[in-house]
This record gives sequence, structure tokens and C-alpha cells, in this order.
Amino acid sequence: MALTREERKLLHQKSQQPTFGSGKPDSREGYDGDISFREVEGSGTVEYVKQNNNWVAVASSGEMPAIRIVGGGSGGSSGSGVTSHSELSGLGDDHHLQYLLIDGTRAMTGDLTINGGDIIYGNAQNATISVTPTAHNVAGKLLTITSSHTTAGTTNNIAGGALKFEAGQGKGSGAGGNIVFATANAGSSGSTLNALAVALTISDDLSSTFTGDVSVGDDLFLASSGSIVNWNSGDVTLTHAAGKLTFGGDGAVELDFNNHEMTNVDIDSGAIDGTAIGAASHSTIKGTTIDATTDFTIDGLVITADTITNDAALTVDAAGDIILDANSGVTKFYLAGDTNDYASLTVAANGVTTLATYDDGGTVGHLTLDADGDIILDAAGDDIYFKDAGSERFRMDLSGSPVLAVTGAFTIDGSSSIALDAASTITATSITDFIVMTRGTQRMLVNDGGHIFLHSYAQNLNNENYGINNKKDLYHFTTGNGDFNQNYTIISEYEVLATNEFEAYPS
Repeated sequence: MALTREERKLLHQKSQQPTFGSGKPDSREGYDGDISFREVEGSGTVEYVKQNNNWVAVASSGEMPAIRIVGGGSGGSSGSGVTSHSELSGLGDDHHLQYLLIDGTRAMTGDLTINGGDIIYGNAQNATISVTPTAHNVAGKLLTITSSHTTAGTTNNIAGGALKFEAGQGKGSGAGGNIVFATANAGSSGSTLNALAVALTISDDLSSTFTGDVSVGDDLFLASSGSIVNWNSGDVTLTHAAGKLTFGGDGAVELDFNNHEMTNVDIDSGAIDGTAIGAASHSTIKGTTIDATTDFTIDGLVITADTITNDAALTVDAAGDIILDANSGVTKFYLAGDTNDYASLTVAANGVTTLATYDDGGTVGHLTLDADGDIILDAAGDDIYFKDAGSERFRMDLSGSPVLAVTGAFTIDGSSSIALDAASTITATSITDFIVMTRGTQRMLVNDGGHIFLHSYAQNLNNENYGINNKKDLYHFTTGNGDFNQNYTIISEYEVLATNEFEAYPS
């Protein structure tokens, strides 16, 4: 059925841009001549025109609404109308090229402004917003979705509108829909369309999965403590917590700097394995414990497990003490690695110390003390022992008056002169000079005056009382007994004094 004059008039009236909504428009909405497209249950998309403050359905993608109201003429009188959609005719005629067709066969050449705010698709099918494909030799066109922004003007500091993407909500244990971004990566060549692939998926659990690389042009901010960066489903993880980053993973985790520098690093624990430290340039390495599985090498000096070797002379220079601490108490000295012939320094309990030599093939492991100055033996325990294969031979008793105690026969065999020099003097009461004894009894005395006294004698007798008294001047020799009988004197010249003492030989 052809439109009435009044309907055509309304359609040609200058109105606002068409609006979109759901259900029949309310009479309070819009002005006469306005057009509104509405989703009406059972009718699909219905085109309404406002006439005499009423919305009149003029077209539909499905069944027309049950009543089509056509207003009356001027003066407010009511007109007649068709009340049954089946009585209408000419609905398929295309009389007005400026109008959109609901079947989509006519494209919109201008912009579309929707004042109602919503575009709602029916739920009977999936929906797509897209740009019509270009010709085969023309690049595709850009599709931009932009939220509202403020207009220019004199007002300062006005925020723009947010752009919000919402996936469908689930109920209960039903998951919400994902937000999926897909792109088509370029191929090598060809005339067929490249396949689309998912680049980013934002899931209902608030996780985001990037299929390809992620490039961040500025800062990457992870808001929560305990944030985890996960590679290859747990192969390597980086966890943040309380100001600390922790690397973890299912297997071994390695950091490869590809010969680039790592500066300002404070390593408090862990291990550095399988690499050289300071191979090209070195400074200072400090640590409480430095543990090498093979060796430490400094020029020709090599420190291995239990061994220090050097290709030249080795100097140990300490500002304080040098301490050698062996649990066994034994320190061994080898020549050229000969472990059978060596010297040892053994320290036992209470500081008991033994310096020993070992000759595996004989008894020529001699010990030589060669001093440029004196050799001093200082024993606070009074005794110095000389032993032969563990048996005592000499003992020097240093307490009070020193005594040399000899076990067994004692021989002094000199290749030249042997001098025994006692530096003591004769006092008024006793003679304490050089004494020779056997079995505790004095057998000979040499005093500081040059007299030699043989056999037993009494300390209170004069010189003439002894068996032999030889004056040092070589011209005076006396022999006899203590009873003054059968005394003999040989002298070239002498004088007997009243005291019965021999006078010194005259000069």
C-alpha cells in the first residue's frame, strides 16, 4: 500500500539522525518527523516515524506490529487506517533511495550518529562489526573504535571517556567469556589470505595470555607483591616478594649474559659454576668461603684440594704469626715429592714437640743445626737429654750446679787438644775448682793456684799433706803421705819457712 501524503510529508521533514533501541518508542521521546529503528519481539527490526506525537511503524524486517496507526488530518480529527498487516501492499517497493534498507542491500554513504547510546544485536546469531573488504589490489582499511573526548575550549583539565571491552558474564561455576585479539601474520608471498591467529587472550580468571612476543615501550609495572613471571609452563619462573626476586623452575635455571657486563651486584648466597671470574679484567674477590672444585691458579701457584704447588720459590710473608694447625700434630717436609725420606715436626699434648728425620733405606737421615751465630738450648724443665735410638746416653741437669749424667762408658776423644777450664777460685774455707770423681768420690782436684791433687784428701790440710802436689813452676815436686813420714821433695832450690809451707820459686 502506498504511503499517504501525510506519511510522505513526515518522511521528508528534516529530522534528527535516526535512533536505535529496543521495543516501541515511548511517545515522550523525539519530535514529529524523527525516525527510530527498534528491535521488537516477533517483528525483528522495525522502522518508526513520529507523527502527531505518536510513533508509527512504517517498515519491518519481519512481521509488522499488529496495528499501524495513521494519524488523521488537520484539526485533530481522527482518520481511518489499516489495522491488519496482511492488508498492506507495496511494502517491497523501493521508493526512497535516501533510506537504509533493513536487508543491508543499500550501503550507508555517510556517518551514523545514534543518540540513544546503544547498538544491540539479537541473540539468535553471532555478530560482527567489520569494514567491507577492499579490492584485491587495495590494502585493507582501518577500523577505529574511539571513546568520547571533550571538545576544545577554554575549560582546563577535562578527562576523556574510557574505552571498555566486556566479555559475557557466566553464572555460578560457569566461566565468563574471554576477550580475544587475533591477527594474521605475514607470509612469504601469495594471493590467498593469511591465516588468523590468536595474539592475546584475556581470560575470566583475569589472566592474559600472549601468543607471540610482548614489547613494552616504557615501564612494566606489576602491582602486587608475590607477582610471578612464568616461562614455558614453569620451566623458569621469576617471583617477586618483599623486595626480592627469586628465580625458580622445574629444571636447572641459567642466566646467560652473552659476555655482557653485570655491574653493582651483591651476591649474598648461592654458587657461581662453570665459568671464569675476571678472565679478561679482574679486580678484588672477597668472601667468607671460596670453594673451588678443582683448583685456584695464580700465575704459577696452584692451590688444589689438600695441596699447594708453585713453579718457583714460594714466600710466606705474614705481618703476624704463621700458624700451622694439623689435627694429627704432624708437619712433614719432603724433597721433590719423596714421601719416604723426609723430616717431620710433631706437636703432641701440652706442646710436646719432636723434630725427626726418616731415611727409608737406612740410617743416614742426619739432622744438622748450622747457625751463623750461637745455638742456644734453653730448657725450663732443668734437663737436656741425648738419646740413641730412644735410649738415654747423656742428660744435662741444669738445676743449681749443672751435672752431666752419662749412661755407660764415657770417652772424650779429641783429634787435637782437649781443654777443661774451670773458672772458679779458692776460698778461705774450701777448694771448688776442677774435680774428677769416680763413684761419687773425688779422685783429683786442680785448683786455681795451679796445684794438682791426686788421691783422696782432706779439705783442711795444707798443700804438703797430699799424695802429689805439683806446683805450676815445674821446678817443685813433692810426694808423700799424710803422716809426714817418708815425704820426698825434689827441688833445685827452695826455702822452708816456719809455717812448713813451700815458698814460691824465686824469680
